[in-house]
Amino acid sequence: MDLCFLKRGILLLLLVNSSLLWKNVASFPMCAMRNGRCFMSFEDTFELAGSLSHNISIEVSELFNEFEKHYSNVSGLRDKSPMRCNTSFLPTPENKEQARLTHYAALLKSGAMILDAWESPLDDLVSELSTIKNVPDIIISKATDIKKKINAVRNGVNA
Repeated sequence: MDLCFLKRGILLLLLVNSSLLWKNVASFPMCAMRNGRCFMSFEDTFELAGSLSHNISIEVSELFNEFEKHYSNVSGLRDKSPMRCNTSFLPTPENKEQARLTHYAALLKSGAMILDAWESPLDDLVSELSTIKNVPDIIISKATDIKKKINAVRNGVNA
């Protein structure tokens, strides 16, 4: 009889303990709140930023390919293209491991500088595209979409 009572008591204690633990877990946010926005761990945020950057890079390549497809034979356009990337002078980590070892404030500053460096070229691109006759909608929409995504990332970095 005492053994049965002990088993029931332990089971009840485990159920109450489990219930209390779940209540405590549910009462804490699964992310850090800042300015009314939910942020995951720094590593998760870093991975998300890398993923967004990769997606934007793919879209930029697609935009370039569309532009090449429609305007590769237009004389003078190739002469205007820069010989190197407009962000190549900015200090950035060489690889993922170096980025992991860099202080988060330095990474945020580098990220903000890169995003700022793209603002003017994107504005110029969208502006120039609007002056060219018969520009396919896909080119303008991709350029505008890339600009929006970069602005969204900038807002996240500055939050």
